[in-house]
Amino acid sequence: MFKSRYSIVLFLFSLFFLNSCDSYNKLLKSDNVELKKEKAKEYYNKGNYYKALPLLEELLSVYRGTEELEYLYYIYCYCYYGQESYIVSAYNFKNFVTSFPESDKAEECLFMYAYSYYQVSPDPELDQTYTYKAIDAFQLFINAYPESTRLNEANTLIEKLNRKLEMKAFLAAKLYYDMETYKAAVTAFQNILEEYPESPQAESSYWFMLKSSYLLAKNSIESKQKNRYRNTLKIYKEFKKRFPDSKHLKDAESMYAASMKIIQ
Repeated sequence: MFKSRYSIVLFLFSLFFLNSCDSYNKLLKSDNVELKKEKAKEYYNKGNYYKALPLLEELLSVYRGTEELEYLYYIYCYCYYGQESYIVSAYNFKNFVTSFPESDKAEECLFMYAYSYYQVSPDPELDQTYTYKAIDAFQLFINAYPESTRLNEANTLIEKLNRKLEMKAFLAAKLYYDMETYKAAVTAFQNILEEYPESPQAESSYWFMLKSSYLLAKNSIESKQKNRYRNTLKIYKEFKKRFPDSKHLKDAESMYAASMKIIQ
């Protein structure tokens, strides 16, 4: 009994699905532009971007040069965004602003241009090309609309993206340390601290820079040791000044004492 009912339901669903596909295919082949426009908007409003896009592709050509084009292109941009085709949506949102600079939707679309890139900004371990693109796009938005109600959101997202770049730089510097390439590690951690002085990674960066400097000196030839130990002392003093309650302070003091002993 159950199997019989299940088979009937499956049959009816398949019939409905095939009929629906057939109706959609007929719509695509139809010359009724007004119907296509109506259905494209309907599909868009229901979140059925897959069906809306082919119709909009055609309608953008049909309505070129008319007042209808602006709204059709606007929802066309959001269809790609809704499908998570963020690189394509970024291109189209930016193109919308270029095509309709006086539109009341231009501000929103310029923000979405940046936000689309934000969506494809990867984890810190990966290439950060789209992170830089997102930061540049948000900065463009801020410059274009300094009074926007989205200004705080844009600045917050830039901050998040910068944190990701900081972590990327930190992981690269830490890799030098792990590979025992201490001279490169010192330079890399120093660059992080200069570029991101308020970074959440500041304490860790100072700590690994101190360790790298100490180990560089320790493993150097005798003629270079004293100067490198002196550099370690400078880093130690700055580390202690900035992070007097650091959990690494005891180990740092041991490096300081060992460095002083060699210099004296």
